[in-house]
Amino acid sequence: MVTIVVNDFFTNAIALIDSGAYQNYIREGIIPTKYCQRTKEQLWSANGEPLNIRYKLNKGYMQSNGFWFINIFLIVQNIAHDIILGTLFLTQIYPFYVNESSVHNKILDKQISFNFPFAAKQHEVSLLQNSSIYKQINLFQLKQNQISYLKEEIAYKN
Repeated sequence: MVTIVVNDFFTNAIALIDSGAYQNYIREGIIPTKYCQRTKEQLWSANGEPLNIRYKLNKGYMQSNGFWFINIFLIVQNIAHDIILGTLFLTQIYPFYVNESSVHNKILDKQISFNFPFAAKQHEVSLLQNSSIYKQINLFQLKQNQISYLKEEIAYKN
């Protein structure tokens, strides 16, 4: 369960966490279009079908335990779930921990939890814990190390 806040509008909805999705998505009709901007971004589903995107929400706030997470959402007409949270969201709460009842983290010694609407099965918890987010974070770290190395190399050459 998540709370999405945009200016004076808010809504509660069940979000799907998809570590295989890069961006965050909201089904069209959840957020009034007056808060969104037109976009020409294109996206295809996993089975290759084009998804219908006309709008983008550049500043959607998700609230949990007094913390606010700013997120960008693509507004998609033809998706089955109300909200899909991808790796852009997961990197904000990394490192996160998953148990049968929630995805959670500690920030500034305060527990942040995004509760599941029902208890997750152990298999689902294991899949999320071993998701590609860890691989992507490690890839980011490797790229940062490579950039640092190249900066040192340039300084040495100069």
